[in-house]
Amino acid sequence: MNLAPTYRRLIAFLLDSLVILILTAIVAYLFREHIDWTALAEAESIFNNGEIDFAYFLTLVYAASTSWTFILFACWLVFVIIYFIIIPIVWEKQTFGRMIEKIKVVKLNGTKLSFGTLFLREIVGKYILAFFSFGIVAIISVVLCFVANGHRSIHDRMSNTLMVCANKVTIATEEK
Repeated sequence: MNLAPTYRRLIAFLLDSLVILILTAIVAYLFREHIDWTALAEAESIFNNGEIDFAYFLTLVYAASTSWTFILFACWLVFVIIYFIIIPIVWEKQTFGRMIEKIKVVKLNGTKLSFGTLFLREIVGKYILAFFSFGIVAIISVVLCFVANGHRSIHDRMSNTLMVCANKVTIATEEK
């Protein structure tokens, strides 16, 4: 079994995150007219003039950023689902970062990756658990990759997957 080194997994994740960030930044640029610039200017004026009506200030900032935040979050979520779930199903279990680092995700039992497996691994295991644990689950996952037997993170354990070197034989073939 040729496990993917943890440092390569981290580099691949950082590269993949950069791709998602760039795509989201492009959308942010394209939808910049949806920000209520007048409300932000009024909030800045109140803040700069020392007129401390903090509740009103927060209301203006919230009003200006609500639709903007929703658009960015929705686009980010769509990009994450397409990039981390759809693309690996189509591109031999890899994303752009994983291709660069020559690693891929495989099921422990050797079966084909499914949408459900990747959704559990990528969305639930990585993002939702990390969000609700304030990043603690993400830190534990990185530590597990370095010290645990098999170098499997929490999201790997949840979805019965493993990161292996892409140029090597898969687990199902090696077990036979």
